[in-house]
Order: sequence, then C-alpha cells, then structure tokens
Amino acid sequence: MITAVIPSASGRSPRPVCAGRNPPRPQFLAANPGAGHSRDDLTDEPVKFWPVFSYLIVYDPAMKPLGVARVLHASRDLEALFRNRPA
Repeated sequence: MITAVIPSASGRSPRPVCAGRNPPRPQFLAANPGAGHSRDDLTDEPVKFWPVFSYLIVYDPAMKPLGVARVLHASRDLEALFRNRPA
C-alpha cells in the first residue's frame, strides 16, 4: 500500500519501498485503530501516528473505514509541516 502512495505524492517513478520485508498490513490499523500514538506537540487534531520503516502514517482512528490523512517520511521537519498545514 505505501509503495503506491509515496511515488504519486513525490512525483518520482514507482519503486519498491519495502522490498524483501514484511510491512505491517493495513488491516492491522483498521482492526486496531488505537494502536498508534498521539502527538500533542504537533497537532490538536484527533489523529494518531504509526511508524512503518522510515515513514509515519497519520490517520484518524475514529473514521470507519480508517482514514489516512498523510504518509510522511520520518526525516521531514514534522513541526514545520504541521505548523503550516494541520493534519
């Protein structure tokens, strides 16, 4: 799933991000929406953060089906991103 989102968001050609690994299945977050953690230092929105390798999935645990708000590389300046555009 993440390999399909990252190339379209970055404008780069598709490449496997999780090749040779077993990434967490998207169904896990859907079945366990409370599994992530809040980041009150970044946003007041009721979203959770879930790390997957070098990426953070930002999602709304209250949405059915689970609503993914953003997929971000963990090396990005998260404070600046959320200051300029909340989840």
